[in-house]
Amino acid sequence: MKLQSMKLRQSFAWMVVGVLIGSSGMNLVHGRQFENLNLEIQSLRLHLEEADHENARLSAQLHQPSTEPLLQNIDVQAKAPDGLSQLQVVQFVQQQLQFLEGRRIEILIEQPELPTNLLEGRTLTVDNTTLTIHVTQTVLVGETLHLHVTATPTKS
Repeated sequence: MKLQSMKLRQSFAWMVVGVLIGSSGMNLVHGRQFENLNLEIQSLRLHLEEADHENARLSAQLHQPSTEPLLQNIDVQAKAPDGLSQLQVVQFVQQQLQFLEGRRIEILIEQPELPTNLLEGRTLTVDNTTLTIHVTQTVLVGETLHLHVTATPTKS
């Protein structure tokens, strides 16, 4: 009887350990899914913000047509240590250069180093990591400014 009671307790203990290990594994899986969904939400919010900005710009352009070519769009491609950092860098660069949108393209033709001078060496903090921005390429095609930037962690 005592032996049978001991085996029953041991079986119950192993079952509890199995449940704890299984629930820990599920918690880990759901945590990663939550992280990925959060990153996707931030990405979609950035795209929505860009679409709203473009809608406002196009609406203003419709009411006040210009004969001079104006900078219509700034396209930013970023390389960063992770997806969240990449989104934050793209958003930061677009905010820093937003004042150029709607301006004459001649400004960038006369001063092609302007975007690089404004961004090179700037720092941004994402999740307690300080990133330094480096402009790798700047190209003006039509009415769109294309920028390629790299964000590297700053060594303390």
